[in-house]
Amino acid sequence: MSIICSFAKLSQSELDSVIKNPSKFDSEKIDFDFDIDKAWEIIHFLITNSVENSSELSPIWSLQGFEFGEEEDWLNCINSQKVKTISKTLEAMDETWFKANFVNENLEGKNLYGYDYNTFEEECEYYWFHLQELTEYFAIAADQNLAIINYIA
Repeated sequence: MSIICSFAKLSQSELDSVIKNPSKFDSEKIDFDFDIDKAWEIIHFLITNSVENSSELSPIWSLQGFEFGEEEDWLNCINSQKVKTISKTLEAMDETWFKANFVNENLEGKNLYGYDYNTFEEECEYYWFHLQELTEYFAIAADQNLAIINYIA
């Protein structure tokens, strides 16, 4: 079974409502229209250079949120202003940056979900694809002044 990171765009007022009333949150009513499959932890590591939530970009995975559902999944809430900040940072991470940072020596021994030393070369395209898709998703949300929620399950 894969652990996948899924995203949905909301208006800021919809996000504020979710944050104010987490007990009323129903994931079935939200259109989680994008995911980065199992690439989430390696992408997090590449953009933060940490396995901890200590960088400016950590809100992609954890900013303000709450547990929901029977499985007690964690829903991350990213306000529209933070979406714009994250979008600008992601846009600066071009293919040259990616190739300089996506190297075995940086990833080895970190216990990152989805990382396999033996298939590293083949996976490079997979992670670059998902980073590009994530960048585009945040750019669209930023242009439309939208907030984002995401969860990993």
